[in-house]
Amino acid sequence: ARGRYGVGAIATKDVAPNDVLVDVPFSAVLCRESLTNDAVVGSAKSEFFTLLYAEIDNRHSRHNRHAGAGGTPTSADETVVLATALLLERADGDASPWSSWIATLPPRAGSPLSFSDVVVAAVPNGVATLRTDVLRSRVLVKKHHDYIRRFLSLAYRISKRNQGAFTNSAVYQSLRSIAEDSSSARTAWTWATEMVHSRAWSVLGKKYFTPLADAFNFAPHPDQFLPDYAYQTRGDIFVKSHQITTTGVVVKADRRAKKDGEVFETYGDNPNLIYFQYHGFVPEQNPSNCHHVQVASRVGYPSPLSFEQSESKLTLLKLLKVPRGGYYCLPAATTVLPRGLQGFEPWYVDVLYIDSMQEGTAAAKASAWEHLPEMPKVPFWRDGNHQKDTLVVVRGRSARLAMAALDGVVGAFSSDGGRALQDAATAATSSDGSTDNDDDNGEDDVGSSSGGSSGVPVDARDAAMILQYMEAQRVLLESWRKYAPPVHTEL
Repeated sequence: ARGRYGVGAIATKDVAPNDVLVDVPFSAVLCRESLTNDAVVGSAKSEFFTLLYAEIDNRHSRHNRHAGAGGTPTSADETVVLATALLLERADGDASPWSSWIATLPPRAGSPLSFSDVVVAAVPNGVATLRTDVLRSRVLVKKHHDYIRRFLSLAYRISKRNQGAFTNSAVYQSLRSIAEDSSSARTAWTWATEMVHSRAWSVLGKKYFTPLADAFNFAPHPDQFLPDYAYQTRGDIFVKSHQITTTGVVVKADRRAKKDGEVFETYGDNPNLIYFQYHGFVPEQNPSNCHHVQVASRVGYPSPLSFEQSESKLTLLKLLKVPRGGYYCLPAATTVLPRGLQGFEPWYVDVLYIDSMQEGTAAAKASAWEHLPEMPKVPFWRDGNHQKDTLVVVRGRSARLAMAALDGVVGAFSSDGGRALQDAATAATSSDGSTDNDDDNGEDDVGSSSGGSSGVPVDARDAAMILQYMEAQRVLLESWRKYAPPVHTEL
């Protein structure tokens, strides 16, 4: 049915948390269990996918001595398998048991994979890794398509040697068309990859392409907005509501929904970049959003600390989510403390300063203390000014990183690419008065680069989504401005 963001799931009765929404047997799910089962997909398909999974498992076993039997297939491996399976079933038409579901899939998810070259060229630098990620994702799709073409030759030889059912089957002929090096085959592969990215769900490293389970649009879980929300493992709520049983997959409600209202679910604790890049939308609200910033590494930096003090300091920095180096996804600023800080002693104030000063001298430490009154005071422990000041300094380092990143985002808006995107996006706002905020289930009205039933050209909608992503990152980074300390106070 039509929901707030396009096609979605509407409750036929009041829904309570943990109510079963979808219960689908493996025989109706595109996944390892069904694709390697003769009784579900036939002997030829089962033989091919058994060979493909075996090749993937063996490859990862060779590269990971600790993987154990079967290796450790990656999310990319699972995407390749399910994209191949989807295209095979689509080629079977009405003969496929998944035909009615495949007919409901949109012609595109609206992710960067289906952006036109014109839009991709306009993606500006300066917004963290956005442009790099967009370009890399397109390269990887081609790489995966090339991989299936190479593997098909290997599978054919193995099947022929073993006198298998695959060699002389219609499945083999369909796979030759899927894997051929042509523009139409690459376009179809890109579509299938988009469908897997935006609709299959991942649980403990495995992907499941489940009819009906892909009907729920995204909205953050209410708990994710709580000041002290913290997950043990990213996606805790999603994993709890998406369960793998011995017979199939079960989706449970993660929140209440009223009769005739839309049923939403969280997709996990993911930043906007994940939803933009893989699902083709930017959330209106996302408490898990963050912005990638590059941090100078402090590994091997001279320190007067004892081993025990150094280990304790690293524990404190980890709790405060202060990076040690490399790329760090900086969340929005908050005055709420991470859990687990109450046991630290006041000497950590000295630890943070001594190890953070460029020279590590008492004079540098004294200089830093001198400027502390100029900084905003953020609650830390319940008493003691030193402890309060400690958190201010930690936040100060993140604030400077945020301000530097903010300059890049603001500059991106005014760059040639940013202006080109704004010009293109005017078609999206002039046509219906608003930009689209669909998630992966709401792109059914987008048909081709010339526009869908809404009359909005696809390039305009894509440009508007990029700008929406950029604006969300700008707002996140702005939240750190009030915590920015004097330039020379470093952590």
